[in-house]
Amino acid sequence: MRDDWTVTTLGMVTTHFRGTVKVEDGVPYPASGVMMEGRGLIDREPFIGGVSGYKKLTPIAPGQLVLRSITAWEAPITVVPEGYMGRHVSGVFPVLNLDEGQLNPGFMRLICQWPVFWNEMRMRATGSVLRRKTLSANQLQQIPLNLPPLVEQKRIVDVVSSLDAYIDALQQQVNTARISRNAVLHDLLTAGGDDWTESTLGDIAKCAGGTGFPHVFQGGESGTPFVKVSDMNEPGNERYLNSSKNYLSKEAIKSLGARVWPKGTIVFAKVGAALLTEKRRILVEDTIFDNNIMGLVPKALIESHFLYLFMETVKLGNYVQPGAVPSINNSIVSEIEINLPPLSEQNRIVEIVSSMDEVVQSTEKALAASKSLRSGLLSDLLSGEHEIPASYDSLLGAACAN
Repeated sequence: MRDDWTVTTLGMVTTHFRGTVKVEDGVPYPASGVMMEGRGLIDREPFIGGVSGYKKLTPIAPGQLVLRSITAWEAPITVVPEGYMGRHVSGVFPVLNLDEGQLNPGFMRLICQWPVFWNEMRMRATGSVLRRKTLSANQLQQIPLNLPPLVEQKRIVDVVSSLDAYIDALQQQVNTARISRNAVLHDLLTAGGDDWTESTLGDIAKCAGGTGFPHVFQGGESGTPFVKVSDMNEPGNERYLNSSKNYLSKEAIKSLGARVWPKGTIVFAKVGAALLTEKRRILVEDTIFDNNIMGLVPKALIESHFLYLFMETVKLGNYVQPGAVPSINNSIVSEIEINLPPLSEQNRIVEIVSSMDEVVQSTEKALAASKSLRSGLLSDLLSGEHEIPASYDSLLGAACAN
């Protein structure tokens, strides 16, 4: 920490705001909650006087620090943003006023997003059950702060805000690209034509079943991949199943009587909550999968990637069997209708959508890199490891003037 930074506590630069409004019967009071890890406020259903059970509420205003005292392990704290007016919180949300002569509200908002600060909150939380540990306003105010001068606080806020604006723009690009891609995919798959054939999945693909996977066979590191539903969530497996946490030797495959399914098979969960996530994956090598998964092995009339794109548009949640646990079976999937173009048209559709996927993926990578940069930058700036020079002020002024 540099010499011009001040060592203090949150209690030295805040005061507990105790202003309340008396709740009148039948009157709605717009309400807010606080999201975890400094992610901001969220609108809640209004408190209704005489119905919600509250006698008093605390009005919140821009620049105030708001904490959700329960579930403190989630670090539910934020600073009310500008323009956020006319809302209220209940008594489990302590509200603090900031001494803006020492603490910039925007700077405090960044502190609320800092894992180091979250850890300080968690260390002071009390209670025997982790999920319900609480943090009072007094405990919060005991947290130490290292504050730069106000002018540097503002520089830090400006720099991070500029990066946030860039991240928001990238996120908007990703959202737009995804929407456009899905709209194009829908149009291509429903275009139809004289040479298209009305068929069913059972006619153009073989339904592939999984194998039970006793624990004693799990954990192998070489051989044929054995895929479980959880493998679909691993990084790098977002579309193609490039890795697995389990592999089977030839001897183990024979012992289990496991069926090995070919590269290009489209797989998805067939039972439970995982089915409703609507994830689809493509096998990149001959693979075994467990009996919570179903596969579709393309026949000669359909290209594997085209089948994958079609399955993206099928909501299996709409086909589940009656029962306590959602599930589908081979008969259900086999009867799903598909309007199938010739192979040449399938390949053209795959090529078009793949080019759009490349745009989405490159933008997503830029977005992920920017978020990572923000995280590192925030830590460096709040810990004082890097200084923003005073020349930044004149540079910013020139940029604003232009």
